[in-house]
Amino acid sequence: MLHDEGVKVRIGNRLDPETDFRYETYVAFDPVTSAKLATSEQIFYAPVVLNPAAVIRSAIQNSNFSVQYTGWRAVDKIGYWVGVLYRLRRQTGESGHDEDDAFSPALLVKMRAVDPGIDTILVAVLTELGGMEAVSRDVMRVAFNQRAWADEAWDGQAIFNNLRPKGPGVAIARS
Repeated sequence: MLHDEGVKVRIGNRLDPETDFRYETYVAFDPVTSAKLATSEQIFYAPVVLNPAAVIRSAIQNSNFSVQYTGWRAVDKIGYWVGVLYRLRRQTGESGHDEDDAFSPALLVKMRAVDPGIDTILVAVLTELGGMEAVSRDVMRVAFNQRAWADEAWDGQAIFNNLRPKGPGVAIARS
């Protein structure tokens, strides 16, 4: 592109998160000095189509997940939720927000939809997540409690006082 004009062009793509429009981006460079000359972009209208077999395979795996999850041992369930929360916190931080903003009442509703007994392993999940992120287990659990229980009546001091795990698989005590 523009070789006859002596310009090198790097072509890229970006997805606008607010509109889901895909843009093709262009950055023009001087061929001698490699200095950036200009940047430009345009909306790319061609739809991105996945292989239908991959879409169907994914949908089938997701529909069978609750059956698979039910058969897991507690340690596997804890590991699953640690991974989910770690990725969610990382994505939240990478988007420019406080990682703790990943914790919300809506998240807790989704977690309970997957595992109605999530409260019984939540202390272990948050303790392990805190260790993975090199954060005190109490700090991680306080961050979760302050955000995830926000739409429920709770006494913050009582929760803080009861953050110490009383044994493996014990839920966060709430008053």
